[in-house]
Amino acid sequence: MTGFAVWSGTCPHCGRENTSFDSVAQALVESVAAGKGTRWNVFFMCNACKGGLVVDIISTEGFGPHGLNENLLVPGTHYVSHQTVEFFVIDTHPKPPAHLAPDHVPERIAAAYIEASENLHRKRHETSQMLSRKALDLATKRLLPESQKWLKGRIDELRDAGKITPEMGEWAHIVRDDGNISVHDENEVTREEAAELLAFTETFLMYAFTLPGMIAKRRQPADESEQAAVDS
Repeated sequence: MTGFAVWSGTCPHCGRENTSFDSVAQALVESVAAGKGTRWNVFFMCNACKGGLVVDIISTEGFGPHGLNENLLVPGTHYVSHQTVEFFVIDTHPKPPAHLAPDHVPERIAAAYIEASENLHRKRHETSQMLSRKALDLATKRLLPESQKWLKGRIDELRDAGKITPEMGEWAHIVRDDGNISVHDENEVTREEAAELLAFTETFLMYAFTLPGMIAKRRQPADESEQAAVDS
């Protein structure tokens, strides 16, 4: 039985961190360093979800890390067939998705949104749904710091004040209701349900924080120019 290479990292498919991948095949790309070094595309499979990954590897010898007489960790230095060989990882494909909040969103709200996005990617749909609701709850409190109302009342206040559209207010109520139901409902939250709530949360945050932040940033040079004219 031939050996395989083992690489550890974050799976771009299931999102599991520090999981191991086993190589299943490799293909020679080119010779490198004007000598006997070689570059390989090595095809790996995640041991958690069976998703595929291609790792770009440089070998200091004329062979790659897959299909040798023993299992090898990459990157690393190994003694194979009476010679020392080093394997360097250059790149991996595909990349794990970047989980980022929209611009200008306050830190605590952004953290809840990012966690919701990460949990959706990891197929933790119920957790993702509840974190989306948390982000909405924190956002409405930030927008209405003096309000003593619960989430539903804050959403109504924002709608009546024109800070969100009537359509967004209606959709925000769906997020609230789904978030409450998920705590008590025995039915599993589907990926589609969690993804819809996350999509609304992103839209709400952009409308509430990103657009005003962009407008304020564009106004700043004009305000500075006017102040400079007054000072002169």
